[in-house]
Amino acid sequence: MAQAIFGVAWAVFLGSGPVVADDLPPKSLTREQLRQEADKAGKDPARLIRLAQQAPEEEMRRLLHRAMQLLTAGQADLSAQERERLARLFASSLERAARSPDDVARIMGPKARPTVVRQVIFRMVREQWLYETPFRLAVTVDHRRGHDPRVLAVRVLPPDHP
Repeated sequence: MAQAIFGVAWAVFLGSGPVVADDLPPKSLTREQLRQEADKAGKDPARLIRLAQQAPEEEMRRLLHRAMQLLTAGQADLSAQERERLARLFASSLERAARSPDDVARIMGPKARPTVVRQVIFRMVREQWLYETPFRLAVTVDHRRGHDPRVLAVRVLPPDHP
């Protein structure tokens, strides 16, 4: 298991390109329109993630956290294809919304615990936060000496086959 995680971490470190959403995000909504659409979305994580693409940064974090809560609670019944598409959309939204590791932790919630892989480089530490549920994601975090840590990239990992 540790070798598999290490191999995935190195593959991500070596680069597999940025995550790109299926669709370009539509124009931004007003605060009132956003509230109405969020109420309509209810317990549909797919709608919440798509709605987050249209929201300002702080509201985007709130909507993504709400979608993540629904997904980790197991309330979403998604096909494998829909789950993969939703994972790509979530990853691109998370990359835009999360500026710091604290933002990622708040969005993902306390139930989603990552496996952390660290690489120490001269004056820098790079971490890979590997999430397994509800999506397989790798979040790259850079800790440069004298600077605040920042989220560098979010990538969807391929499904784990037994």
